[in-house]
Amino acid sequence: MTDERTEDSDVPVVEFSEGEAGGAAGKGGGLTVEPILIKSRDLTGLSQVGTILDELEDGNIIVADITPLMDRDPGELKQAIDSLKKSVRDLGGQVARISDSRIIATPNLVKLEMREQG
Repeated sequence: MTDERTEDSDVPVVEFSEGEAGGAAGKGGGLTVEPILIKSRDLTGLSQVGTILDELEDGNIIVADITPLMDRDPGELKQAIDSLKKSVRDLGGQVARISDSRIIATPNLVKLEMREQG
């Protein structure tokens, strides 16, 4: 890695070798990017909220089945969904219900576009 300053600017120009940049050169000389994974999870309680948030911070999309909690404790389900929505919004992501028994949570770089009800 080298750090040089241009004559017209105080902004450093930093050059990385292929190994230092954190990825191998891909087609066209660009860096490879880790794929975004879509993972299926069961929302079984409030304790699962942290696990889902960890996945979102890693850039993954989560489709969660809420049936186990819906059948066992609707009050805890509401708490878990409310907590998840707030935390995901704080991360810049989104949460939406996609069926009676499933929700989707996305990281900040993935946006949901829901169709209008009507």
